[in-house]
Amino acid sequence: MAASELWEARANSQLFHPGDSGEELILILQGRLESQGGRGIRRNWFQGELWGEERLGMPQPLEYALRTVEYTRWLRWTRVVLLELCSRSSMRRALKPRYDSKGSLQSGFSKSIQTDSAPRRSRRKIRPSSKPAIFIFAFAVLVALLLYIVSSGVEMISPLIVLCSPAVFLSWLCIFSVRNLSTSYEIEADSIISRRFEWRNLAIEIRHIPTNQIQGISIDQKGTMNQLLGIGTIRIKTAALEGELILRDIDSPNSLAREIQKLRECTNARMGGREREKMRRSLEDSGLGERRPRMLRSKQESRRMVNPTALKIRKSPIVLAGKILLPMTLGIISFLLPVSKGLHFVSFIPLFIWMLYRFEIWRNNYFLASQGYLTIFNRRPFGRNLLRHQIEISSLQNIRTEQRGIFPLIFGYGNVVLVTTGGASNITLEKVSKPQRIQEMIFRYRRDEQQRHEHMQSITQMKTLTQLAHALRQIQAN
Repeated sequence: MAASELWEARANSQLFHPGDSGEELILILQGRLESQGGRGIRRNWFQGELWGEERLGMPQPLEYALRTVEYTRWLRWTRVVLLELCSRSSMRRALKPRYDSKGSLQSGFSKSIQTDSAPRRSRRKIRPSSKPAIFIFAFAVLVALLLYIVSSGVEMISPLIVLCSPAVFLSWLCIFSVRNLSTSYEIEADSIISRRFEWRNLAIEIRHIPTNQIQGISIDQKGTMNQLLGIGTIRIKTAALEGELILRDIDSPNSLAREIQKLRECTNARMGGREREKMRRSLEDSGLGERRPRMLRSKQESRRMVNPTALKIRKSPIVLAGKILLPMTLGIISFLLPVSKGLHFVSFIPLFIWMLYRFEIWRNNYFLASQGYLTIFNRRPFGRNLLRHQIEISSLQNIRTEQRGIFPLIFGYGNVVLVTTGGASNITLEKVSKPQRIQEMIFRYRRDEQQRHEHMQSITQMKTLTQLAHALRQIQAN
């Protein structure tokens, strides 16, 4: 309850207009809400009911107006705050749906909300098509039949040659199944994620593209088999040079491309509705409108943004351990040799300096997200020369992770590639621990920076709108 806001409104007060984002969850404490669509269809929400529950996972701009029928009080949670709360295990257990004997929802959220995936939002997972396996199976059966006919007519050919076709097919099927299981695409309300495992390089690559950064979608259906099976490749393009996201071997690529395009248009419309909603509420707060909602209590605890000075990233300690392993091994061997203690001490000094030098290289090479920028610091050991490479967080178009090789997969470290517009100033965070977690932290930092910019713009806009409201009241008075 600490993250909620208490609101009230008189009868016939307008809460939302058609086209607003409406990214809120409302619990009615007293009174009644009514919606009216373009076709005149009405629906009512009464005391104890929730409004906006079905729109948390995949929000869309409102198609109706929402107003109060009588004096109404309600608790309000924003979608961002609520999904952040749902990321906690205790909240997920509390919001687990519970039904009575008749199947009616008694408490918690319905299954359509999928709070188990929060704050990653409600996701739709897509894998490459399995239709080629059916096609290749039919082809393998045909080849086996032809080999059987040939072996029956020619005595020199052994009948066991028929087993060659199933053996080749089963080998191909194992490779095909592993490739399909290791590749997945997830479509969210706010982003599209690609996870792919490259067996040749033993690499895991994760690409994460925000929906509002999509600039174009194209479809490739090359080959007769793809045309017959109805599968194809979808290419999602952004402004970044390396920001193209490729969804390979997708069933019904045209319908999925239309869905992604609709999601992009919905996201843009939702963001536009959010701006209009902020502008209208700013005008209402400045005194325009007699029947407007009024906040009685603001939320006591809001989601803490990432502290820029706290987002400091270094290379994995495994990398440091690998660098000092050789001098440490040599030091142990030197102590085991049957020589005098003085010689032990003399041989240990250069090895200690070697390890200290490697530690200073590791300590002085780090990544820092601060004041809206992400910077790579590279200082030479025991020196003052400092090399810096800096990009603006808001310019990020895509963030992908790479784990290439068997050791990164075993020890859980890899690269995080920050792709910017044009790709000219990309930054690679090399050999960091838990690259997927770093990817999520940077995306969260990017969202927080956008919220800071929006907040500053809202303050400036509110001042302008307040002056406009006073001018309009003066005109109306005249």
